[in-house]
This record gives sequence, C-alpha cells and structure tokens, in this order.
Amino acid sequence: MNNPALGGAGKDPQLGTDFYQGYYVTLGAGSVVLGKQNYNWTQLRSAAGSYSLNTKYTIKVEVSGANIKVYVDDMNAPKIDYTDPDPFISGKVGLRAHNAYVLFDNFSVTTSYQGDPSGLNDYEEKNQIFLYPNPVTDKLTLTNIHNFTDLTIYNVDGQKVYNTRLADSEMTFDMRRFNSGIYLLQLSNKDGNIAVRRFMKN
Repeated sequence: MNNPALGGAGKDPQLGTDFYQGYYVTLGAGSVVLGKQNYNWTQLRSAAGSYSLNTKYTIKVEVSGANIKVYVDDMNAPKIDYTDPDPFISGKVGLRAHNAYVLFDNFSVTTSYQGDPSGLNDYEEKNQIFLYPNPVTDKLTLTNIHNFTDLTIYNVDGQKVYNTRLADSEMTFDMRRFNSGIYLLQLSNKDGNIAVRRFMKN
C-alpha cells in the first residue's frame, strides 16, 4: 500500500486521516502512550502520569534503530523505553491534535548517524567531522576531512546525487541546485574507512 507518511503518492483524503504507517506519542489525562499506526492502531506501551489541560509539557522522543524512548518533562529518565520487533525504518516527523486545541512550541528535530557501515566506530571518534550549517540553504561547509579522499551524497531514496574527490581538510560547496529534503553525506578513503553524516537542505 502507499504510505502517506513518506509524502507523495497515497495522500488521498478519501482514505481518512488514519491511513498511514508510523509511530504516535500522545498524552492523556492519566498516561503517556506510545502507539503504532499500521493502517490501524496498536498500543505498544503506556506509562502512568498526571497531565492537565492548559498546562505546558516538554516531550522528547529518541529513536535509535528499533528502540524508542519517550521523555515527558524529565529529559534524563524516559517514561517509555520500547524496542519494536518489527520497526518502521523511514518516514517523516509531524504533529497532530485529536479532540483538543493544542499549541506546539519550539519543535525541533535533531539527527545523528549511529550506524557502523565499516565496523570502524573508533575511527570516526578519532576523526571528528564538522558539517555546517545544518539545515543548509546555500553553502555547506565540511571541516576536519583530511583523512578522507572521496565524498558522496545520497538523497532520502538512496540515489547518488553528488560525488567528488577530496584534496583538502576543509570543503565548502554550493547546495542551491539541490532540492529541499534530507540527504546522507558519505566520506570514504582508500583504506575502506567510512563516515556518514545526515543533513537537511531547506
């Protein structure tokens, strides 16, 4: 089936607002709930709590692979810590209100690559690569890349959209011709070492 959570095809209003695949965190009067929408609703976990109308709450969701942690106000101790045995691995982030008037403020998404494509996490830790600004509008700068020889950029569909050889420890290149969206930037060298960074083009 088409998945409207990925955008594009499938956004048919006749299918209804619950025709999507994704995860859902909601606050109720007595609990915070983590659910999974796979064209129908399944509650995965809940945690007791007391939440009132006309009150501000800070919610953070951390996703690492199949593990999902949900924090409410206390950003050090998760209310919910759940690992999905059959996880969704791609999608978009959004906000939704149900039977309520809700104000969302200071909404942000932060991403970091935590995979290990070459089995060499120690190598990445010793070679801190800086990419800025992120999100980027026109010029993207990379620093501390002297240990790498090749740069490749992939779009969110896994298609290679840019490739170049590296010759310096710093590089700035023009992003204005790139479409808006999320990209993966891969750095590699002749020894097989790989580092990956994710960035967003406005």
